[in-house]
Amino acid sequence: MKRIDRFSLLEQLGPSAHGAVAWRGQEPLPGGQTRPALVKVFPPLADGAKDVPPDVAREIATLAQVGPHPHIVSLLGAGVADRIPWLACELETMTLEAVLGDKPMPAADVSRLLEQIGSALMALHSLDPPMLHNDLKPANILATPWGSLKLCELGFASPPGVELTLDAAVVRYAAPELLNKELGRPNFSSDLYALGHIAYEMALGAKLHRMQFPGVYEDKSAQEAHPSKWMAWHCSPAATVQPLIEFRKDLPPPLSAVIERLMNKSIEKRYGSAAEMLAELRGGGAALLEVAPASAAPSGVPTGSGRFVRRPPAGRAAVPPVAPAGTVPPKG
Repeated sequence: MKRIDRFSLLEQLGPSAHGAVAWRGQEPLPGGQTRPALVKVFPPLADGAKDVPPDVAREIATLAQVGPHPHIVSLLGAGVADRIPWLACELETMTLEAVLGDKPMPAADVSRLLEQIGSALMALHSLDPPMLHNDLKPANILATPWGSLKLCELGFASPPGVELTLDAAVVRYAAPELLNKELGRPNFSSDLYALGHIAYEMALGAKLHRMQFPGVYEDKSAQEAHPSKWMAWHCSPAATVQPLIEFRKDLPPPLSAVIERLMNKSIEKRYGSAAEMLAELRGGGAALLEVAPASAAPSGVPTGSGRFVRRPPAGRAAVPPVAPAGTVPPKG
């Protein structure tokens, strides 16, 4: 079995940012217990290099500075083993991407997404220096067994103004200014734009969602669209979507209005911050949908619609968190 530091590497999950490979790992704990972990293994240090590359150090530092946060994955450890940088964070087996289906999701779940991931973005944007996530998509939102959502994959997180090369999977939810620098400078509202698109997709379900983008899904039977089609749609000021309230009469009008503003192509017309979005969401009553806080629910008891909640896998014991070992200190 492969190991790095104290973590066993059980299954390769695929490529990640900065040339890293993500693994499903396992961390030993006292009393014979184990804890699942996502372990990112980066390319070996270049000859003569004494420190990890700046982009790797920035990812580790961001996770270290922002935690612990209830809606961002926790850093379990980081370091360099035999000149190979690595980091480990908590792992959940279910993502929002796996939950999305053809049917619309309940309004309570859409509201929970905006509340919890909006809170995570507010924490990232409040760091010194402030950090943009830049890679917000359903695959990077984890769903815990107790109904809580957590933001993960901070490999592309960077301060505003840093130019990035986005991968194809990011384009589907990317703000116009991330795709074309002539359309503005990326800022906090760029992450919020992606959050709005995810909420819109959740509220409609995949089938109805595809119908709102006829120029993107030219092949009506296609489940996925080419990234270039999404890029063209995002960068076209004339391309807009219909408000959710026109399809979902059960959706609180304030919730529909919040999502519509999040998705505005104009930076100036979006929310300037996650805090502003959360204030309007709560002030308009859209979040007051009898959604109990996930942390207040007993293990295995559904909260809200229960769509995100599942019982812990058989045989998996509840384990208290332990302090990260071998953590690389934040730069600066």
